Amino acid sequence: MRAYIRTRYGGAERLQLVELPKPEPKEDEVLIKVKAVSINPLDWHIMRGTPYFIRFITGVFGPKNKQFGADFAGEIAGVGNNIHDYQVGDRVFGAIPKEQSGAYADYAVTKVKSITKIGGQASDVNAAAMPVAGLTALQGLRDFCQVKQGNKVLINGASGGVGTYAVQIAKWLGAEVTGVCSTKNLELVTSIGADHVIDYTKEDFSRGTHKYDVIYEAVGNCDVTSMKRVLSRNGRVVMIGFGGIGKMMKYSMQSKSASKDGQVFGSITAKVKTEDLSTLEELLSSGIIKSVIDSEHPFEDLPKAIAYQEKGHARGKVIVKVNS
Repeated sequence: MRAYIRTRYGGAERLQLVELPKPEPKEDEVLIKVKAVSINPLDWHIMRGTPYFIRFITGVFGPKNKQFGADFAGEIAGVGNNIHDYQVGDRVFGAIPKEQSGAYADYAVTKVKSITKIGGQASDVNAAAMPVAGLTALQGLRDFCQVKQGNKVLINGASGGVGTYAVQIAKWLGAEVTGVCSTKNLELVTSIGADHVIDYTKEDFSRGTHKYDVIYEAVGNCDVTSMKRVLSRNGRVVMIGFGGIGKMMKYSMQSKSASKDGQVFGSITAKVKTEDLSTLEELLSSGIIKSVIDSEHPFEDLPKAIAYQEKGHARGKVIVKVNS
């Protein structure tokens, strides 16, 4: 099978497209024929080994696992002896843990807790876009921020991969949603359900007069002091984009003291759960949310797709078709 590997940390130019043996599923695993994958910031952070502390997990002197890639959609091509809920031919999507064979290949193996079936008519492209970004939005808004009917929610970075899902999920939860984005993306953010949009090139939301019950910070360019000014008395902030190790450490230190006043500041990393993937699939198949696709690329251009996503200007998700 074809697979992308890297033997050293670095940019997309370090990726090599090679031939590897097709993996065999263990008793509690399934073999996936990959149809489409999506690119996440997580992928190029792992590719580069940055911030450097993640190398204690991924390998100090070089990547322990030469393959990588999380989000995928595809079909079951084989099942382990202990698998009974899936069979060959089932359409599935999910996110492959970093310790297993990566999704940037013709085939990959993973445990069933990392996948769910695709029902309805959802396409491979739209399903592959969802796992990490959709889970980050769902768990951040529903679980951490506890968004409920009537809450005023602000999404900073509303046109990005996570932000586009966050806008739609906040609306599904019953919130009044304000999206922050650039001029060129105002129409897009409005089209996916935002009640209000703020053009950050013309207005600083943290200097406004409106108060928000929840701020979903998907960019990492707004500090705690600024957000406190526009956060309601018992409001919550969740940070999922840090903009670098320095900002991450600053936010972590400031959020501890800021959370003593009734307001809550925190951050999350998405956890891959079958039940949450199933919730996202139901929302997608029913048309309640949609995947916003920036661009689609052939498998041979995966390094170019990663380099493009790393620039940070994608509207929604960047997709690579594998065995489509």
